[in-house]
Amino acid sequence: MKNKLCFSTYDPAFRDTPKLCDVCRSEVPAFQYKFVAEDEAGTLRENAGYCCVACSGELLGNLRTAELRTWTREEAALAADDMDITAIREHRLALAGEDWDR
Repeated sequence: MKNKLCFSTYDPAFRDTPKLCDVCRSEVPAFQYKFVAEDEAGTLRENAGYCCVACSGELLGNLRTAELRTWTREEAALAADDMDITAIREHRLALAGEDWDR
């Protein structure tokens, strides 16, 4: 599964949009988004809506976490089979650094 986050702009004059961000429910939305990622249990989740600028950064952080979780599971599975994990480890460390342990 490829985790995915897409942002787009929208014209509120031509579209019935919410008055508040779907994520924080307190700010005016600036972007339309679609987020698809696996959760902690490996279940595919899809979420779409409108978000403010601050929450767009939060959504990007959620994408990073989902991607790190995916690569950490993959690295552990390959390591258990005594396979080379160099490329996966490099990718994971590029996302999180040495401290990622989830």
